[in-house]
Amino acid sequence: MVEDHLISKEKDFIVSCCNFYENTLLHVLFGTSLHPGGLQLTKELGEKLNLSPKDKVLDLASGLGTTAMFLAKEFGVSIIGIDVSEKNVRDANSLAQKRGLGDRVKFMVANAEKLPFEDQSFDVIISEC
Repeated sequence: MVEDHLISKEKDFIVSCCNFYENTLLHVLFGTSLHPGGLQLTKELGEKLNLSPKDKVLDLASGLGTTAMFLAKEFGVSIIGIDVSEKNVRDANSLAQKRGLGDRVKFMVANAEKLPFEDQSFDVIISEC
């Protein structure tokens, strides 16, 4: 019974996070790069990691895909972004296609605590949320 309660609390938390990050007003007020330092810090991260087109990157909690698309464009990496929000994943995939990055950037619904990938699938794993 305790496990059922924890699972219920986890689902409530995930739903609350989705509702927060899917809120259009949030993006109108703060833009799509919601982490401290914005894309300048993302660029510095990519430089410190020596990212290059040969690298496969996983972006945890990718939201609307701002970080993933920036890294793909700036460093030429292939990147998969995961997020628990179906809406954000759908919107991020659409944006990647519109920006001509669909061949290097993909987004999927997944939980960062239960990754659906084999070990050693990525060269770099990041999360800027």
